[in-house]
Amino acid sequence: MRGKIKIGAIQAAPVIFDRDASCQKAVEWIKKAGDMDVRLAVFGETWLPGYPWFNVAWAEPLGQEAAVEYLASGVTIPGPCVDALCAAAKEAGTDVVIGVAELDAASSGTIYCTLLFIGSEGKVLGKHRKTKPTATERIMWGEGDGKSIRVHQRDYGKISGLNCWEHQMVLPGYALMSQGTQFHA
Repeated sequence: MRGKIKIGAIQAAPVIFDRDASCQKAVEWIKKAGDMDVRLAVFGETWLPGYPWFNVAWAEPLGQEAAVEYLASGVTIPGPCVDALCAAAKEAGTDVVIGVAELDAASSGTIYCTLLFIGSEGKVLGKHRKTKPTATERIMWGEGDGKSIRVHQRDYGKISGLNCWEHQMVLPGYALMSQGTQFHA
């Protein structure tokens, strides 16, 4: 790797629990990143469609209503939202790492806290499901199995990512370091 690359941390709020509106907002931010020659644009944990704030009030009626809404806003991989994100990444010429609440198509009832890696060529490079949701997150999110803890080779270097508390765990970080990660989300 030689020279410098521009990395963009997208500091914008999603349209909470609205997958389609959040997806459109992400597309707009990816295009803005491309306009600024950003090579890697990074969104936060479950940016799309937002963090499940209600998990601390899951037994309350409002929490239960929010859980239903959250499940309905899950992102399927592949799916229309991911297609739109891929098209935006290609148009912008920007790699994207975005946190999504992934709705598992096989079960249609399990949501994962997933980091989605999209290449500037408009293809999904991979996804990483959070291995151990923290505390009350376990009420909403399923556990990933760890096989997605890997780096993705790009022309400027190797990119990787973990979700939130996974950064406090030694082995996931070690696994990525042993693979030679250079840019970590």
